[in-house]
Amino acid sequence: FDAAATEKRLGELQRAVREALARHDTDAATDASAALVDLAEASYGSERNPILAAATNDAALCAKASGAFELAAEKFARSAQLYEACGMKNHPSAATALHNLGVCYKDNAAVPGGSKLARTALLDRAYEAL
Repeated sequence: FDAAATEKRLGELQRAVREALARHDTDAATDASAALVDLAEASYGSERNPILAAATNDAALCAKASGAFELAAEKFARSAQLYEACGMKNHPSAATALHNLGVCYKDNAAVPGGSKLARTALLDRAYEAL
């Protein structure tokens, strides 16, 4: 295991995700985030792994940008759970994951065509997360 090479590759993938999202290239961002999650999990495990938590948050941002709000919400929630499992429940990164979850629910509620009941339920979830 080459920790330095792994950290370098993780950083490259994080940059690739951010740059692709900035260009609104959700396909490239999603591909890079999937590679990021895979590398973080393979290198550091799937439990108590703040690197995986951050990577999962990035994958959720990509899903949200693609309009896959339910998938994004699952990933934001998983990211927050991973931070909590690391003993980082009160860390700013955990707060960011929860904030992103709330905004995801709020944005999903704003999508035209949903029922008033569904929108209300999503806004209730947003309130809980925020």
